[in-house]
Amino acid sequence: NAAGEASVAEGIGTDAHALASHTEGGYTSTTEDANFSHAEGYRTITGGEASHAEGDNTVTNNSAEHAEGHYNKSNMGGTDATNTLNSIGIGNASSSIPGGERKNAVEVMQNGDMYVIGVGDYDGTNYSDADTI
Repeated sequence: NAAGEASVAEGIGTDAHALASHTEGGYTSTTEDANFSHAEGYRTITGGEASHAEGDNTVTNNSAEHAEGHYNKSNMGGTDATNTLNSIGIGNASSSIPGGERKNAVEVMQNGDMYVIGVGDYDGTNYSDADTI
């Protein structure tokens, strides 16, 4: 379903709702606000303008954000220090599933702060209690 102007949707159950967006694979989508974004793989969702989600069940919420891997955690706090710019997901399921968890091996924020799981008390989910590298 290529509902967005100049958008392309290819695969099964893909929805390109945003302007000039591109979805491919299985059940990937772009939200209406994710203009110029690209979702590929399986159940990936772009929610930020000019963002890119790839892999398995990855999501983006911020402008120019990139997500890869599986079940990443995209933080959206409203400042460059609290908005995810890039993440490598290593989660096992959506947090809405009992026992499921969205988690990152690496997370880079829009201000350049970088967090790596196991370094500076970063547990892959809570950057605010961790030290940057």
